[in-house]
Amino acid sequence: MADSLIIANTDSLNLLFKQLNNRLTETKPLMTEIAGIMYYGVSENFRTEGSRLPGGGWKQMQHNSRKGQILQDSGVLLSSISWTATATESVVGTNYKTAALHNFGGVIKAKKIVGSVKRKKDVFAMEQFFWMKWYESGKKDNYYKALAFHVHKTGQITVPARPFMMLNNDDYLKIEDAVVRFLKV
Repeated sequence: MADSLIIANTDSLNLLFKQLNNRLTETKPLMTEIAGIMYYGVSENFRTEGSRLPGGGWKQMQHNSRKGQILQDSGVLLSSISWTATATESVVGTNYKTAALHNFGGVIKAKKIVGSVKRKKDVFAMEQFFWMKWYESGKKDNYYKALAFHVHKTGQITVPARPFMMLNNDDYLKIEDAVVRFLKV
C-alpha cells in the first residue's frame, strides 16, 4: 500500500494556490487598510481621552482650570499624527517633538537663569515663561499662573503618561478581520 500513487486533477487546487500566492505578494491594500484601522484607533483615543484603552482614561490635569479636552488645547498633537503603508508594513506615528513626553510621561526639570538685580535671586526660565503666558492671556488663564507657582515651588513639571499611540482589543479584532477577509480567495 505504501507504493500506491493516486493521481487526481489538481488544476482547481493549483489555481487556488496561485491566487493565494498572488494575494500574498500584493499586500499593499491590506497594509493600507490596517494603517487606516490603527489611525482611527489612535484618533479615537483623543476623542475618548483614553477611556477606550486598558486602564481607563487619561489622568486629569492637576490645575483643572482649563476648558476643553486633555492633549487637545491647540490640536497640534492630534493633527501631527499620520499613517503610511507599504507592501510589508503599516505605520502610524507622529514627529511632534513633545509626543513621546505626553504618551509615556516624564519630568521636565526647570533651568535656573539669573534673576533681576533688584531681587538678587535666581529664577526658573520655565516659571518666567508661564508668568508671561498668564500675562498674555490678560491675567485670565489661571492654568499658567498655577504652573508658574508649581515650578517656583518644585523646580520641575511632572507630565503624567497619557498613552494615545495605543490600540485596544477592538482595534486588534478589526485588523484580524481585515487579514481574514484579505486571505479569503
